[in-house]
Amino acid sequence: MTENRWFPVKEKMSKPSARKLGRPPGSNGAVTRGRILRSARALFSTVGYRDATPAEIAEDAGVTRSTIYRYFPSKSDLYAAVFESMYPSVIDRMRTQTSAHTALVDQVATVFRVCAALNHEDPTYARFAITSLVDGLRYPELTNQAREQIGEMRDFFLVSVDRAIARGELPSDVDSRVIGDMLVAILCGMGLFSAIVGTERETDDATEMLVRFLAGELSAASGRVLTTDPGP
Repeated sequence: MTENRWFPVKEKMSKPSARKLGRPPGSNGAVTRGRILRSARALFSTVGYRDATPAEIAEDAGVTRSTIYRYFPSKSDLYAAVFESMYPSVIDRMRTQTSAHTALVDQVATVFRVCAALNHEDPTYARFAITSLVDGLRYPELTNQAREQIGEMRDFFLVSVDRAIARGELPSDVDSRVIGDMLVAILCGMGLFSAIVGTERETDDATEMLVRFLAGELSAASGRVLTTDPGP
């Protein structure tokens, strides 16, 4: 089992330096905590849970290691805080923006566009979302966060699919949970693409093509052309 503390038993903390410990003078606690969370999210999403060190996070956040220990007694505490600072707000944003639409295809399109927009705003969102699933499989102390992430998305899509069935948009005999799982799988795949493989432009193009595909616009009968606008 991976150590839950910042320092495994075999490692020893180095002797404190003469530098004054704690957060920078005059800094605000909430601001300092936010900087730590942003730096931790960037590092976790780049090197993973195991290899992220308090020294690297502290350097990037502009604080001392003792400041990190004060806010987060263990690495798993920090990881959980990063998750809680990001994921609920992402789900809330999806719910808010999809509430403006009724048709299932429009709601699903909105979800994928929200994810693409988040990747524009901060690429570490997509990277952390994907790497947290992998780390959740590897390290028992992170399993709950990974399960919560998948569970939230399943529930989100399940509600939308059930409502679409009730409106007659989908056949009444389809399994809404299977459709929800299919959409979660597609979302995870798009998240992996945007986080690791594609550029922002490629992610945007793939998102819009996926939306057209889900809307049935790419079938031969539709007469649509399977291309994207190259832009200026």
